[in-house]
Amino acid sequence: MRGNGYYVYILRCAGGSLYTGITTDVARRFAEHVGGGKKGAKYTKNHTPEEVAALWRVENRSAASKLEWYIKHLVRREKLLLCEKPAQLSVQTGIAAEAIVLSALSYPASETSCALSESIADAQET
Repeated sequence: MRGNGYYVYILRCAGGSLYTGITTDVARRFAEHVGGGKKGAKYTKNHTPEEVAALWRVENRSAASKLEWYIKHLVRREKLLLCEKPAQLSVQTGIAAEAIVLSALSYPASETSCALSESIADAQET
C-alpha cells in the first residue's frame, strides 16, 4: 500500500481495557490520548493508554471507518486475537488493510510516541 493513508489502531489502556480508533498520524494521536486534553478521546481520559496493541494502514478514510466499526463490534476475546494475528483483519473483512508489525512497545507513555514514529517509518520502508 503506497502513501500514508489512514491508520486503524487498538490501544491497550490502564486496567487492560482496549480502545479502537482511526487517524492519519498515529504518534500524534497517541500523544493526544495520553495527554488527556481536549483532543484526546473521552474514553482515554479515564483509561490511560499504555501501548499500541495493533495497527493497520488502509488507503482511505472510508476503509478506516469500516474497519473501526467492525473492530468496535467485536467482543474482547476477538479483539485480543486480532492483536495477536493482525493480518486476520483483512481476511475477516475483505478490506485491504496492511498490518503493521510493532515491536513490543513497552515504553513509558512519554516515549511511546517517538517509538511509534520510528516503527511506522520502518514499516513504510519495507
